Amino acid sequence: MLRTTTDVTRTATIASLYQAGEPIYELFDKVCLVYDGRMVYFGPASQAREYFVEMGFQPAPRQTTADFLVTGMSSYARVKSVRPVLYVLTSAVVTDPSARSLRSGFENQAPRTAVEFASHFMRSRHGVANREDMQAYRELYVGNKERKQAYMESAEAERPPWGGKSSPYTVSVPVQLRALVARRAQILRATLVLEAANLL
Repeated sequence: MLRTTTDVTRTATIASLYQAGEPIYELFDKVCLVYDGRMVYFGPASQAREYFVEMGFQPAPRQTTADFLVTGMSSYARVKSVRPVLYVLTSAVVTDPSARSLRSGFENQAPRTAVEFASHFMRSRHGVANREDMQAYRELYVGNKERKQAYMESAEAERPPWGGKSSPYTVSVPVQLRALVARRAQILRATLVLEAANLL
């Protein structure tokens, strides 16, 4: 439902999950891994496993991507431009010293501390891509007078004639009440139908 809503409304969605299975994980566009308050990965969710494997960490056989990245998953989800989604994961297996499993030959190469992980990320292609994305956003939106003017005109066009300039409302109180009463009637009607179906 969140995936569909995100796509239809073209908005960013953030959700909190615990132990996401692989089919759920695959719905996310981006993943952000946080270790001791430092961002150690932010990029495509589909490339997170490969990123840490290349860094020298070894997932267990048949281990899901989410389990590889996190243990007690304290996480959030989704943000992107076309399919907006941000997935933030903390308490990482990769960044948990007691749960790390290094590939052979990487014992002295793989990062150990949060600072080392963050530094590695900043030098990676994902870190470079993030900085390029942020710069492109700034160039497109920050200080753009035409976009600012278009936004102000759009906001003014949505303002009802009865509302004052400081009013945040786009519909009147009577219209809001009518919508609430109609919605309540729909809920009651659906409840009655369900109760009748259960009685049968």
